[in-house]
Amino acid sequence: MRYVLEHKNEAERLETQAKIPQYSIKSEMSRLKIKDGARVLDAGCGTGVLSRYVHDTYSNIDVDGFDYSELRVAEAKKRIKGTHYKVNFFQDNIEAMQAFSESYDVIVSRYVIEHLANPKAAIHEMARLLKPGGILYIIDFDGIFINLHSENKRFNFLLDKIKAGFKSDLYIGRKLPAYFYEAGLENIEYDVSAVQFKGEDAELEYSNNRQRCLNCHKEFSRILDSSDLADEFNHLYLQESIHPGGVLFYNKFIVSGMKKS
Repeated sequence: MRYVLEHKNEAERLETQAKIPQYSIKSEMSRLKIKDGARVLDAGCGTGVLSRYVHDTYSNIDVDGFDYSELRVAEAKKRIKGTHYKVNFFQDNIEAMQAFSESYDVIVSRYVIEHLANPKAAIHEMARLLKPGGILYIIDFDGIFINLHSENKRFNFLLDKIKAGFKSDLYIGRKLPAYFYEAGLENIEYDVSAVQFKGEDAELEYSNNRQRCLNCHKEFSRILDSSDLADEFNHLYLQESIHPGGVLFYNKFIVSGMKKS
């Protein structure tokens, strides 16, 4: 697998993003109940922001977190060094994990599946790692970054090329319940909410998207076959995202399923 946002500045963006209200971990995790003594896995942990939240919110649990990116794992370890956090961070591939089957009571994956070349394989792998009766809990977007309406024809032309050439599935949210079912999970539930950005929130997301654009420059250059066109797209995207007549929204999916006992 590959992470198109892989960049030395991505760690700081992830930490800052978690402070934006529309990305509230507390709100996202409010539906999940974790029992005392549970073993929890943060699948695709990034900088470990979710692992740290779980560690502090639930008592008497063991928390592991892994990421495919060596940079992210190093950053996650760095952020808990010398603190009270007891989280085991390691490197692994979510589409083909090394852990033993039936190892975890709860697996949480946040904003990861959209980036994968083979999301079905990842969900099957996480289902494999669950203990009987264990819960898979995935938080992800549908239409993130690309759900931006604009009347600018040049921008729309470039955006259509980006959509066609992007290797990640930016419409993954709506597919997750079906993938859970295919993986043999039961008691599947999902919640969908529209995430919109207005006023101060729009300014925060503008800064977040500015860093996203910078981190994706290499990928956009590949898709558009030109670094200059990638620069043009990034400029237009940011301009249109705060246009008075523009509409920027994402659909957030929170999906859970249980492994058969």
